[in-house]
Amino acid sequence: MKAKTSFKLILALIFFNLFSTLSFSQESDSIASQKKIIEHLKTLTVSFSGNAQNCIPYDVYAFKHKKSWLIVMMEGQNLALFVTNPPRTEEKLYVASDYLLDGLSRIIPNTNYYDQKNRRKVVNDIEIYPFYKLTKRGKQVMKGLLLLELPDTKKSEPFFLFKPFIKKKEELEEKAPLKRDFEESIQKAKDAAESKVEEGLSK
Repeated sequence: MKAKTSFKLILALIFFNLFSTLSFSQESDSIASQKKIIEHLKTLTVSFSGNAQNCIPYDVYAFKHKKSWLIVMMEGQNLALFVTNPPRTEEKLYVASDYLLDGLSRIIPNTNYYDQKNRRKVVNDIEIYPFYKLTKRGKQVMKGLLLLELPDTKKSEPFFLFKPFIKKKEELEEKAPLKRDFEESIQKAKDAAESKVEEGLSK
């Protein structure tokens, strides 16, 4: 029970600490971007509403992507995005960048990128209803966004379409000595022929 309670507390603390450290002199384009994201979110049904310890109300919008949940918390004009069980990291709860939040907001107007699921789900101690599950198209977009947000640090294999070209290059490199020997033998024969011609002309 303590673990469940701590999850909601951690979310709230991170969320409100994020904005308590922000400067009040935000750039106008950043404020405009926030307002646009809020406009998109408000076209959806809220998944959960709660109050922080200081009695400030906030709304939650929940998106399901494979094994991860994307939890958007909105308090007034303030926004934050959290990802549970994010890919390519050992973190259980990841605080996403504005880039990922903006990317998610651009998915919202495209209703064929997600389906509204009118059933209850409990994400740790937060009971959400409804939530939004990304469709195949939505998953493709989110996969790309998450790959930029959390890149794969492991050395990746070459893309499969280029493998035949790489294999051909390796084969040519292996055959390079044969080609060199062949060219050398031709050059020797050519030199020998020219030498004989010169001998014939000198007689």
